[in-house]
Amino acid sequence: MQQSADDIKTQLQQMPQNTTMATNTAECDTAIKTCVVKAVNDISRRDCNVIAVGLPLPENVDDMACFTSFCESHLPDKLQLSQ
Repeated sequence: MQQSADDIKTQLQQMPQNTTMATNTAECDTAIKTCVVKAVNDISRRDCNVIAVGLPLPENVDDMACFTSFCESHLPDKLQLSQ
């Protein structure tokens, strides 16, 4: 739970200065809501991450290609890999 609070705090700190000093409260509320939604979506996306440990890598094969091949062979769903 601490990581979630830190992520939201970081997102709020990265907001543009003119947004935090906005005279229009509706603008400021919208900016804060957008920031919180982005932080929550990022946390939710990270909850789906997979860490593979102990997967033997053949020589001259990229680790991403090896992992993709392993997943296609052993899992029913296609994974989305990020760089």
